Amino acid sequence: VSNGTAVSASLFTNLPYDTLKDFQPISTLGFFDIVLLVSPDSKFTAARDLIAAAKATPNKISVGSINIGSTQNLAAELFRATAGVDVTTVPYKGTGPAMNDLLGGQVQMIFGSAPATVPLVKANRLRALGVTTMKRMSSFPDVPTIHEAGVKGYEVVLWYGVLGPKALPKHI
Repeated sequence: VSNGTAVSASLFTNLPYDTLKDFQPISTLGFFDIVLLVSPDSKFTAARDLIAAAKATPNKISVGSINIGSTQNLAAELFRATAGVDVTTVPYKGTGPAMNDLLGGQVQMIFGSAPATVPLVKANRLRALGVTTMKRMSSFPDVPTIHEAGVKGYEVVLWYGVLGPKALPKHI
């Protein structure tokens, strides 16, 4: 599971499960950065530029929002709220379609998980404008955090973990 599982109950009213009553946590597997991405031919070369443009032209910049309720989606919504920008959200059912539309110019930015996007940035197929953690990524030491770009206190971390059924014996 990811943090999307943890917030689902507050976003969706008819889940077929109760996260707190039906599952027990087993282990955290890892934490990952989220990256603010644009196409390599975007006019934006820094998060500050994108933020300034979004403030100057409300709802003219679009963000591809991956899986409503996912960490990437919530990162985009938190960015909108904390940066004080009005951007148009375009919902996608997954990362692939959002990436295709980013590269095709249908949306101007997306928030993607670092494990999925680091190779694409390193191959110059995407451009990273900022990372969502408070510390810069070792993979991108020259890419500032969103916090450093002027969105004070902005931080989103993607985590993965393992849950088991509530009745799972502890020794297992």
